[in-house]
Amino acid sequence: MKRDKATIAVAVVAFAFVMAGCTFSLKQPASNNVVPHELKQQYQPGDTLAEQVTVSRSLQFGTVNSDVYGILKQSDEIMLVIEALQGANKIEGMLDVRTPDYDIIIEHEGSQRAVHLWLDPVMKTSMYTEVSDTGTGYTISSADTEKLKEIIFGITYGVELAVKNGDVVNALAKWHNVDVWEEFLGNVKSKTADEIHVTSYTIEGGAIFQDLIFDGQNIAYTFDSTHDAYENQMKQLSFCSGIATNKTDEGKKYTLSGFSGKEAEQPTFSMRIP
Repeated sequence: MKRDKATIAVAVVAFAFVMAGCTFSLKQPASNNVVPHELKQQYQPGDTLAEQVTVSRSLQFGTVNSDVYGILKQSDEIMLVIEALQGANKIEGMLDVRTPDYDIIIEHEGSQRAVHLWLDPVMKTSMYTEVSDTGTGYTISSADTEKLKEIIFGITYGVELAVKNGDVVNALAKWHNVDVWEEFLGNVKSKTADEIHVTSYTIEGGAIFQDLIFDGQNIAYTFDSTHDAYENQMKQLSFCSGIATNKTDEGKKYTLSGFSGKEAEQPTFSMRIP
């Protein structure tokens, strides 16, 4: 699946939860039809006010990733999400934080409420902002954070959905959307802005994500194993200047070159495609 090409914005943010870094955007802005934070108290426990909650992995402040990670439709899960947002406490002052972990869309009667969610496996509390107001944050209690972890970390991001989203997928050495990878390589070579998302699956079925976002000069690379319960869970952002290709007996091996940051010391990216 071909990704939209657009002007890439770079936002430098200090990390309040896990890491520091920059983020690039190729996604379209969220719908303007968003329920403002002031109306959140209209969501009352026991009320059926939302038809579903859509979850995606966040890539950029102020926009929603259109590639769906999972959809919550059970009323108890929907209400847990709503109640977690209701019970959050406003953080005084302007925020200075890293890229969010998730985009959450709460849908009700044709309207949408869009929030960014910071939810890390090792942190006891979490945080959210409205997508329409990323300067104002709200801390979610440890009890509600545990409930959110159970729900969101319990979502299964299957191979079929990953392929549909246009990810380059490595499902136990069975590759999908290799043409997307080849297109990305061509765009890096021609200095054309592009992004690509590589999803690899473990034997247990856990998904490990590697996001490469190219701004025409450099690649922002994120390694994310926080969705795999059996992996050393980490989310790490680095920057590099290119992609190296080496031919081997098993196929072409791709590595990233010109790194700064932790990736230069502990490489996490390596692809070998037959």
